[in-house]
Amino acid sequence: METIILRLPYYLDFAAPFAILLWLAAIVLALSLHEFCHALAATLLGDNTARLAGRLSLNPTVHVDPLGLVMAVVAGFGWAKVQIRWETQEGSPGNISFGGMDNIVNLAQQNGVRLIFSVVTAPPWARPGKGYHGPPDNFDDYARFVGALATRYRGKVQAYEIWNEQNYYAEWNGPGQMNAAAYVDLLRRAYSAVKAGDPNAI
Repeated sequence: METIILRLPYYLDFAAPFAILLWLAAIVLALSLHEFCHALAATLLGDNTARLAGRLSLNPTVHVDPLGLVMAVVAGFGWAKVQIRWETQEGSPGNISFGGMDNIVNLAQQNGVRLIFSVVTAPPWARPGKGYHGPPDNFDDYARFVGALATRYRGKVQAYEIWNEQNYYAEWNGPGQMNAAAYVDLLRRAYSAVKAGDPNAI
């Protein structure tokens, strides 16, 4: 019987030192480009925070958090951030689909991972006729939703991020519509709802 030996291309042979170095270089380059694009987009949209912090660069060293890297290596990844798109979880008022979120929470619990739920994007029924993503017309609708999550996952989801990139027009009603005071109002109501459902949640 003839023996057939299959050999992987050198760049897929992870037992080869050169392949490991090649992949590490590719990952570093990809992450640097990713972070640079974030910084560039923020700068072009008028937010100079990343530029002033020196992040408008392809130099990988400026994008590394030394303490975070050490903790990740030594302590492992103890947290996971999951984006919860409200628009897909509550198709109509009061009808929340918990199935997928239950699976995420159960899997995290089984593996000892703490969760941050980042809750974003209002469903069409909560902001009818709007073209861009953004908050609901009634902020209490959002507060009720995050409150329901906090109640159901009390002690299982440790933290909640209230909205995402609220300083970016595509996430807040379109060009020129960002509103810090409105976001603070949304945050205030959501905070109260989360704390009512789970006083220990962050």
